[in-house]
Amino acid sequence: MKKLLVFGVIVLFLGVAIAPSINANVKQITMSTNSGNILYVGGNGTGNYSKIQDAIDDASDGDTVFVYNDSSPYYENINIGKSIKLIGEDRDTTIIDGNASGDVVYVSADGINISGFTIKESRQDTAGIAVYSDYNTISSNKISCGISHCYGIWLHWNTSFNTIKDNIISYNRYGVDIDGSNANSISGNIISNNYYGIYLSSANNNKITDNNITSNRWCGILLVGSNNNISRNVISHNGKDLIQHGGILLYYGYKNKILKNNFINNSRNSYFQLLLSMIFEGNIWNENYWDKPSRFPYLIFGRMQLIFIQEIKFPWIYIDWHPAKEPYDIEV
Repeated sequence: MKKLLVFGVIVLFLGVAIAPSINANVKQITMSTNSGNILYVGGNGTGNYSKIQDAIDDASDGDTVFVYNDSSPYYENINIGKSIKLIGEDRDTTIIDGNASGDVVYVSADGINISGFTIKESRQDTAGIAVYSDYNTISSNKISCGISHCYGIWLHWNTSFNTIKDNIISYNRYGVDIDGSNANSISGNIISNNYYGIYLSSANNNKITDNNITSNRWCGILLVGSNNNISRNVISHNGKDLIQHGGILLYYGYKNKILKNNFINNSRNSYFQLLLSMIFEGNIWNENYWDKPSRFPYLIFGRMQLIFIQEIKFPWIYIDWHPAKEPYDIEV
C-alpha cells in the first residue's frame, strides 16, 4: 500500500511539472491579455485562423494578431483599418505574398504596429506597405516587392508621425517613398538595391538617421522638401545606373540639414538644383565624411535656377566647412 501511495505521489508531481510546458506549446485561437486579445493565425491550435485578414476582421482596437510561420507563405492582400499589432513569428520565414495583385499591406487606421514579416510581390505602382494614417510603427521586416515599378514602404499624402525602423528594404523601385508627408522617422534600416533608396517628395520635417543606404541604382536619397534632418547615415555605392544622381540629390528643397553622414564611393556624392529665392533660406551641410580624410572645406556643386524656366541655370556651390577626417562608426 505504501508503495502504491509513493508511486501515485510521483506521478502527480510529474504531471504538474510537465503540464505547463505542454500548454505553452498549444497555439490557441485567442488569448486575453491586459492590453487586448491575441488572435493566432497558422500554427496547430484548435480553431486558429488560416488567413491573416480573417483574424484582422475579427480583431478590435488594441488587439494583437500573431502569425505563425509554419503556414507561410500567406498569399493575401491585407487591409488594416484597426489600431492593432500585426506580428510575425520570424521575419525571414513568415511571408506575406501579394501575388502581384495590389498593395500587400494597406494601412488606414492610426497606431498600427507591423513587425516580423517578409513582405513581397505587390502589383506595379502599388506598395509592400501603403500607409494612409498616422502614428504607425513598421519595424523589423524584410520588404522586397519587385524592381520594376513598385514601392517598398509608401507614406501617402498628409501622413505624419510614423516610425520606420530596423527593416531590410531592397529590390523595389522606391525603397521608402515619403509623399507629401511630414514629421516621420526613418532609422536603423538597411535600404539597398532599389532604384531610389529614399524618395522624399514635398515632404517636410522628417528625420532620416542611422540608416545604411547602399547600392541603390539611381540615387541613395532624392529630397524635395524643407526642414528635413539627414544625419549619421552610411550613403555608399549609389548611382551606378544614373551617375548624375548618386548619393543625395537635393532638388528644390531648403532649410534641410545634412550632418555627419558617411559618403563613400557614390557615382557622385551629392548634387543640388535650387531656385535663386531658396539661397536665403539655406541648406546646411556640415561634418560629413566625403570618401577620404580632408582638412579642407568640401565643395558641393549644383545649379541655381533664376526663374521657372528649366533652361536658365548657372553653377552654384554649397560648402561643408568642417568635413570629418575619418568615417563615423555607424552600426545598423
